[in-house]
Amino acid sequence: MTTKNYLPTAAALFLIALGYWFFTNYGLVKKGNEITTKSTTITTQSARAQQATHAIPAEQAAYKSVPKSTLSTVTSATTPDNTAVPAKTAIQQQIELERQKLELQRQSLEALKTRRESQVQQVNNDFQLVMGTNTLQIQNLLEDLQNQRMAQNDVNENAAAALREQNSAAQYSRDQIDLNIQNTEQSIQNARDALTLSANSLIAGTIEEQARVQGLRTDLVNLTEQLRQLKEQRVNISATVYDQIRTINSLSQSQKQSLASSQNEIQNQISSLREENVRLQNQSSQTRMSLMPLSQQISQAEQAYQETQNRIKSVEQTTVVR
Repeated sequence: MTTKNYLPTAAALFLIALGYWFFTNYGLVKKGNEITTKSTTITTQSARAQQATHAIPAEQAAYKSVPKSTLSTVTSATTPDNTAVPAKTAIQQQIELERQKLELQRQSLEALKTRRESQVQQVNNDFQLVMGTNTLQIQNLLEDLQNQRMAQNDVNENAAAALREQNSAAQYSRDQIDLNIQNTEQSIQNARDALTLSANSLIAGTIEEQARVQGLRTDLVNLTEQLRQLKEQRVNISATVYDQIRTINSLSQSQKQSLASSQNEIQNQISSLREENVRLQNQSSQTRMSLMPLSQQISQAEQAYQETQNRIKSVEQTTVVR
C-alpha cells in the first residue's frame, strides 16, 4: 500500500476511535446524571412521606374542616422542586386519615354504647331487685292474710264448740242437781210422814219412840238444809254458765278484733307495696325515655361510622382500579 492510500484510511480510523470515545464518555455522564436525578427524587419522596406521617395527627384534627369534595378530588401532588408525586400516595394518605377517623368514631360509638348499657343495666338491676323483693313480700303477706282469715274462722268455731260444751256440762249439772233435789224432797216427805205416824202411835210416849222421833226431826232439818243448798247450787249453775259463756264470747271477740286489726295492717302493707311497684314501673319507663337522646346519638354515630367505612371502601376500590 502506498503512502497516499494509507493516509485516508488512517484518518478514517482516527475519526471512528474519537467518536467511540466521545459517545462512551458522554453516555456515561448522562446516565450518571439520570441516576443522580432519580436518587434525589426518591430521597425527596421519602422525606415527603415522613412529613406526611408526622403531620397525620394535625391533619386528623383539621380533617372535619376539609370539604369531602376536596379530599375526594386529590389525585396528585408535587414536591417543592416540581417533581410529580404519584397519585397513589395522596390516596393512601386520604385512606389513612379516613381510617384514623373511623377508629375515633368506633371508640366514640363504643363509649356511647357502654354508657347506655351501664345505665340500662343499672335501671334493670334496681327495678328487678326492688320489684322482686316487693313481689315476694306481697306473696308472703297474702299467705299471712289467708292464715289470719283461717285463724278467725278457727276462733269462731272454737268459741261455738266451747259454748256447746259449756251448755252441755251445765245441763248435765242441772240434771244431776234436779235429781238430787227430787230425792231430797222425797226424803223430807218420808221424814214428815214418819213423824206424823209417831205422833199418832200408841207407843209415842216410850223412850225408844221419843229417841226415834228426835232422830226423824234431826233428819228433817238436815234434809231441808240440803234441799236449800241444792236449789242454791242449781241457781249458781245458771249464773256460772252465764259467766262462762260471757267469758268465752269476750275472749272470742277480743281474738277476732286482734285478727281483724292484723288483717287491716297486712292489707295496708300489700297496698303500699303494690303502689311502690307501680311507682317503680313508671320510674323505669321515664328512665328509658330519658335514654332516647342517647340512643339517637348512638344511631347517628353508627350511621357516621358506616359512611366512613363506605368512603374507605370506595377510595380503596378507586386505588385498585388505578
